[in-house]
Amino acid sequence: MKDIIEPMLMECGFSPTEGKRVMSMTWDTFWLVANKLFYPAVTVLFLGGLFQLLFGIRQRHKRREDTHQIPWYNDPTILEGIYPMAGSLFFCCWVTGTHIANILIMILLDIAALLFFGLTLLSMQRAYKYRALRPPKRLKRQMEEVPRQQAVRSGSQPKEAREEEQGPIES
Repeated sequence: MKDIIEPMLMECGFSPTEGKRVMSMTWDTFWLVANKLFYPAVTVLFLGGLFQLLFGIRQRHKRREDTHQIPWYNDPTILEGIYPMAGSLFFCCWVTGTHIANILIMILLDIAALLFFGLTLLSMQRAYKYRALRPPKRLKRQMEEVPRQQAVRSGSQPKEAREEEQGPIES
């Protein structure tokens, strides 16, 4: 971190040995440092959303056999992957649009930022709304254990084991 910030401060005329002068840093220097740290942070946010989206798709393929199938656009795990990705794209378009000199490109980036902001809010709202469709993990495990126990009991058993379950036969 120190290797990143010190060269940026040197570009702006600050010496790393003068600690008091760094405290009176101008807004231009602050935004220079913030811009250098902004894009890596947004990239981490985007990758986190991408991993969540891929996890949701993988879970969806596992649940393919379920009779209660919900559409992908209502699946909370997929939506929870979409909104960090859309949010990071919103921030990238918004910040980049403020630094572009060409008015046409600035307007296009601002429109894209508004669209990504809307997609972020929409996916957050839908994920919150449809979160109840996702079964709790505890109930999910219990539902998986019941068919296993029934499969063990319904298998072929020797005659003595069946008689022990039924009890002695009284004549």
